[in-house]
Amino acid sequence: MPASLRLLISIAAVTATAACGAARAPLTTSFAQLPDHLNVGDTVTVESADGAEVRGRLVRMAPDSIAVTEPSAERMVDASRVRRISACCDSLLNGTLIGFVSGALFGTAVAVGLSDGSSDLDGNQSALIFGGIGAGLGIGLDALVRSDRLVYSSPAVTPRARAGPTGAAVGITVTW
Repeated sequence: MPASLRLLISIAAVTATAACGAARAPLTTSFAQLPDHLNVGDTVTVESADGAEVRGRLVRMAPDSIAVTEPSAERMVDASRVRRISACCDSLLNGTLIGFVSGALFGTAVAVGLSDGSSDLDGNQSALIFGGIGAGLGIGLDALVRSDRLVYSSPAVTPRARAGPTGAAVGITVTW
């Protein structure tokens, strides 16, 4: 197997590993572990057992409650009433770093592939150029894909049913 092909396979493996390593924090079912997954000031959505949602900035976390500031007021939700907590959006830094590393590795592979003297581009220049392109693509993609991540889910979620008006129609909602 040619050295350049081995290098390209290695780059693909490193890139895939970096992308997997950037996965979001794992889900917790322990209210006491929330400080490991959230920081004061994070934008969160707290869904209570009755289906009501509170979205705002996290103000305080206690072992038995969570406080969120909405635009109109601060809301305290007791831990026994919390069904789910989702945190908004990760930092754009991880997309930038993954893009830069991927681009730099690709640029190095291009430089190695062209190392027969047919190009004035050396490995460092190529790595920086493609790294910059990769960083731009990484931050762009990370900005486009902005989704909430589920941080907490209540360990004992009981099925519930609700009937009544839902918007302009009458409907039945069943969740568990």
